[in-house]
Order: sequence, then C-alpha cells, then structure tokens
Amino acid sequence: MKTFVRLWMYPIFGLVREGVGFLGFGGYVGMVSRLWRMNQITISRKVCLPAVQLIVILILYLVLAIHVEWCKACARTHRWEEEVRLLFEEMQRTLRFLEWHANWWMECRSTITTSNEALSEGCHAYAVCQAELHHQIAGSFAHTWRDTQSFLDFADTHGVS
Repeated sequence: MKTFVRLWMYPIFGLVREGVGFLGFGGYVGMVSRLWRMNQITISRKVCLPAVQLIVILILYLVLAIHVEWCKACARTHRWEEEVRLLFEEMQRTLRFLEWHANWWMECRSTITTSNEALSEGCHAYAVCQAELHHQIAGSFAHTWRDTQSFLDFADTHGVS
C-alpha cells in the first residue's frame, strides 16, 4: 500500500512504500533516502515532478539563496569599508582642527591688549593654557590613532576589504 507522507518542514509530499517508514528530509544513517527510490514527488495535488527534477530545483534554490546571502555580505563589507574610510577622514580632520584651534589661541594671546597689567597677564596665561590643552588633546588622539593608517594599508595590500 502506498501512502502520502509530508516531508519535515517542507510542503512536499512523497510516495512511500509500506514498511519503509518516514525517513525525513535526509533519511536515516545507513539508509538510502526515499527521494532516490521514488519515481515522482507530488508538490501539490495538481503538480507531480520526477524526484531528480525536484532535487535539481531544490539545489538551484539553494544556490540562489547562497548567492543572495553572498551579495548581502558583499554589500555589508562595502558599507563597512566606506564607514572605516569616513572615520579615518574624520580623525584626520579632528587632528587638523585641534592644531588650528591651538594656533588660534596663540594668535589670540598676542592680540589681547588691556591697560590693566594683571588682566592682560591673566588673558595671556589663559590663552597659552588653552593652546597647550588643545596640543595635548591632539597629541593624545594622534597617539591613540597612530596605527590606523598602517591597518588600512595592510587591509588594502592583503585584500581584506
């Protein structure tokens, strides 16, 4: 007697001989899958395909799914590569801005003129302190980011991106 058995997780029905039992999608270890023993597999009540043709269709869908996932991964890689390049550019701009701001404070120091000697000296000291602070921040950032360019060069030469 032949019966219809629903394959695990897939809307595919197959003909199984009585006594063989339900083998699942891949079959039991040591047993030949029923997909190779059957002549036809019924996908719905109206469509009936040869087992080998169905296997080819499933393989094509698998290849298509793998290709789609590869394309998604490639797009994510390109987005992250662009993000890294933008981050590197922002780091360079930050360093240039901090150096410019330190120089601006030094220029402000020379342009401050007041009649009160103590106020003038305090303004000069404040400008020098601010300039030194910006130099220290720039130096700290430069030290933290010192290997960034070598990492980017390594990734470019070794095809990581």
